[in-house]
Amino acid sequence: MDGNERLLSQVLAERSAHGRGRGPGSNWLLLGSLVLVVAVVGILFRIVGTSGVGGVPAPRPAAVGTSAAAAGAVRSQANATSAARPAATTAPQAARRRYVVQAGDSLESIAARAGLSPATLASVNELDDPDLLQPGSELEIPSTDGVLHIVAPGETLRSIALEYNVDVTAVVTANALADPDHIVAGLRLFIPTGKPPDS
Repeated sequence: MDGNERLLSQVLAERSAHGRGRGPGSNWLLLGSLVLVVAVVGILFRIVGTSGVGGVPAPRPAAVGTSAAAAGAVRSQANATSAARPAATTAPQAARRRYVVQAGDSLESIAARAGLSPATLASVNELDDPDLLQPGSELEIPSTDGVLHIVAPGETLRSIALEYNVDVTAVVTANALADPDHIVAGLRLFIPTGKPPDS
């Protein structure tokens, strides 16, 4: 016996117990009304279950394989877009590394191992006497030959580049300058491939 039949039996039992004084016609009328209500409710449940609320079709659950495939396609497209973009590059400041002076080292021997001129190492490290290297001291080793320039008041990047006969862009890149139009006095600039003005 399903739920509807059980509900109908309870109503009929109650009507039989409390329905004294009423004719059999009223029982049949009540029974017919209940059957009609149950039928209408059943039809409404079927309509809502298949069509959704307000006549809008109910969404079908997506298959797991389909959604996974769609997600994979989106990821593949994103990866392809990322690969098509050039990687952002930042210029290291003069691409310098550091070297700890060992006993027996000379400026010439260190420069030869680095593929640089001794004058470059002397200039970049502001050595007053290149012949007096102390073991344990650190030297900056640039990636290319050049000189160190200390910005003087009133100087601009363009005037400095002209002084050393180098391209302004090379100086900007070598020193990773965020604002080439704003340099201050006392700033240490590495001038790649530059030579001292009096040489």
